[in-house]
Amino acid sequence: MFLAGSDIRRVRVLYDAAMSIDYSAATSAQLKAEISGAGRSIRNVAAELGVDYTTLFKQVKGTNPLRMQTVFDVLGVVGVTPAVFFARMQERAESRQQE
Repeated sequence: MFLAGSDIRRVRVLYDAAMSIDYSAATSAQLKAEISGAGRSIRNVAAELGVDYTTLFKQVKGTNPLRMQTVFDVLGVVGVTPAVFFARMQERAESRQQE
């Protein structure tokens, strides 16, 4: 997945904003939401990426560290751009902070 210059800047701004929240928990929660929102399961995303299901499951669950490359790879499979992902993650985190 390649991003244009303006997309890269937007992703960076959203990423920086997202870093002010609990990154691991927020990223895992949003990634789970994107997978299910695309009508997919962690198992079939793992198969499409050619990675072990247990490894991806533990990363998405938050048990194991979640690498940014894994996030981008999963987003490519479910058809969500990084900019949209980070915007949704920020919205989710802000709505939970207001509760």
